[in-house]
Amino acid sequence: QTESGTKWETTGLGDMQLFVNYSIIQTPDSSAADLRHTLLAGGGLKLPTGENNAMRNGERLNQNLQPGTGSWDAVLNVIYTLRYKKWGLNLDANGRINTTNNQGYKFGSRVNGSAKFFYWAKYRNWSFLPQLGVLADYGAKDRDQGARLLETGGFSVLGTAGMDVYVKRYIAGFTFQQPIAHHLAAGAIQPL
Repeated sequence: QTESGTKWETTGLGDMQLFVNYSIIQTPDSSAADLRHTLLAGGGLKLPTGENNAMRNGERLNQNLQPGTGSWDAVLNVIYTLRYKKWGLNLDANGRINTTNNQGYKFGSRVNGSAKFFYWAKYRNWSFLPQLGVLADYGAKDRDQGARLLETGGFSVLGTAGMDVYVKRYIAGFTFQQPIAHHLAAGAIQPL
């Protein structure tokens, strides 16, 4: 929404990501051990497939309202899961190293991670995975034509609670997130 009260909508496909994970450690399913763990690491590339020059009423939309970023970015991740009998801990970390797009704009690179405790319950063909944890996200400041934009970037820490339900080959889930701490866009953005 602009200062004059005009509302803009953007629609369209965003940027595509090509991603590969490799299993470094994995306790075999055939193992009788009570303690199981997996470690996955991966990376990929975010391609500039989404539009990043959308216009409304003769004005170019702000960079963060564009369906795409217009930049080629590297994406990295690592996921570790430790489970003892039905109780477990899942840790994951993700990072994205952003580059400058064809408009001279560079979104700040990002890193985020989470830690979640979970319980694995089974009933017939159904599996339930209630979970409780914390998620942290940090974004560096954006740059426009090389100049650092002060009202961008920042960090947030969220408490999370959720449930995943597995039935045969199908998965459904929900997650509730509540802000615990934050400082976003130099204090200009306040999460609800």
